[in-house]
Amino acid sequence: MDVMDMVSGPLMFVQRLHEHSAKVHEAVELIQPLADALLAQDREKMAKLYGRMSKIVSEADQIKLTLYGQIKDVHFRSPG
Repeated sequence: MDVMDMVSGPLMFVQRLHEHSAKVHEAVELIQPLADALLAQDREKMAKLYGRMSKIVSEADQIKLTLYGQIKDVHFRSPG
């Protein structure tokens, strides 16, 4: 295993982990508008927001599954 393999594997893993956390954050940001629509009994807005949230959560799940597949191949090593 050369130095590039030792560095690129963990970096790609961290990049995908960041993408996953960004998707989760994006979904969480929709909770307040979704709750507001629920309280206002705006079914159309609720359906629209739920559809967006469902799509985002599905994308986050796909990234998570990719991470699970990669974690067994990544070797985190200390520089020392």
